Amino acid sequence: ESIPLRVVAFHACFPDTPTYHFIRSVITVIVGSHNRARMNFHTGERTEILYKLLGFGIPVDLLPLTETGNVKLKNHQAWIKVRKVKEQRHYVLTTAAANSLSSSSFDDDTIECPGLNDVAFRFGTKYMSHPGNVMFWSLIESKSEQHSRASQEEKKEITWWVIRQVKQVKHGRFLSWNAKYGSWSVITDDAQTRTKVAVCFRDQKRRVQANSNFQVTESSTYEFERQDGNKRKRLNGKEVDECNCFNMS
Repeated sequence: ESIPLRVVAFHACFPDTPTYHFIRSVITVIVGSHNRARMNFHTGERTEILYKLLGFGIPVDLLPLTETGNVKLKNHQAWIKVRKVKEQRHYVLTTAAANSLSSSSFDDDTIECPGLNDVAFRFGTKYMSHPGNVMFWSLIESKSEQHSRASQEEKKEITWWVIRQVKQVKHGRFLSWNAKYGSWSVITDDAQTRTKVAVCFRDQKRRVQANSNFQVTESSTYEFERQDGNKRKRLNGKEVDECNCFNMS
């Protein structure tokens, strides 16, 4: 009860052996009745356990162990790097040397993890599933058609509308990845934010056009080919019919 966190659930993973079954019984007694309902025990092989954890929405790719049992240190080292930046900046700003040393090299808005409503700009598909990015792209899609038909001034207004929805309605922030410090920084320049949102509208338009062209190609060729029931094969670089009949020549 003294843990300074809101515990949602405990997930304990063990091999399916009698020894660990006994350990599970001991843990169940130790945690007490208050936390017993939050306990989840998983037994079996590694692959089986990972599938069970996925069923609870746990990102198993972030578990700090590889299939061979090696410890993953990438995320831990990245966290240490961010903490060093924060502590170094704090030291510079709180000592007498702060008057002679520039603190501009340290971000005032160093962020370790984006919030639920923050829009994170960084290359990589895994950030497309971030809740803030999902919300942001839903706004882009809702205004995509109107944006494509609008004039330049109207496009600017639609872009500012998206920015206001994120900042004022959702109370989110626009973040950019700082590779130097391994952390996120708030984009404070509104013009830079508007440019990034405008680029997202352009990318959305390209995706819509690509999907439309693909559907037109499918409907104009694939739907009508091979209606005679004959298969086609290539012979000497040419496509010929392969009929289910005897060759009479």
